[in-house]
Amino acid sequence: LGETQRGEGAALWLMQPIDDTVRELTTPLLRQFVLYGLLAVVLATLAAGMATRSVLRPFHAFVAYLRWGDATNGAGHRFDSGGQPREIEALNESFEQLMDSIDVKRKELVRRTTALTAANAVLSDEIRERERVESALLERDEQLRQSQKLEAIGTLAGGIAHDFNNLLTAIKGFTELLLLDFDQRDPRYPFAHEIQAAANRRAALTPPLAAFRPKQGLH
Repeated sequence: LGETQRGEGAALWLMQPIDDTVRELTTPLLRQFVLYGLLAVVLATLAAGMATRSVLRPFHAFVAYLRWGDATNGAGHRFDSGGQPREIEALNESFEQLMDSIDVKRKELVRRTTALTAANAVLSDEIRERERVESALLERDEQLRQSQKLEAIGTLAGGIAHDFNNLLTAIKGFTELLLLDFDQRDPRYPFAHEIQAAANRRAALTPPLAAFRPKQGLH
């Protein structure tokens, strides 16, 4: 136990063992500790289950509402968060703000889609009208080219008819002079007469050729 004032060792001699006495004291305490410990664990478990159930029930209800809203594309009534915990109210408020924002964006998208559809219809009509006008212009250009070709052909035909008529006039004139000089018994008379007849027949080609001239009637 230490030393005395004189420096001698001090010892305690037990007259009998105390193990039995200690055992008699600790055994009941151990039993009570185990019993009360188990009871405390059971009570804590029950309390935790009840607390968890009371706390998570609103969350389960909110999750069920979210799933129902997802199945119906968000259509339907809003979640009633009255009397719910503050966390549920905050979640519900954030969710409603999100859904309102999504609904505004959806309406804006529908409006823009409608406007684009109308603009596309107008643009399609304008494209068809432009194609019709371009087709009409191409047709007019083709008609103008054909008209210009016909006018060029008419000018050419008119010039040919004029020159051809001048040649025939000269041939007919000189042939008539020969016939006046030749006697019908002259062997050259038949040749001059054939020339005159051929010139008269070819003169019939002049009016049809002249009819192709611009601003000239054709029958």
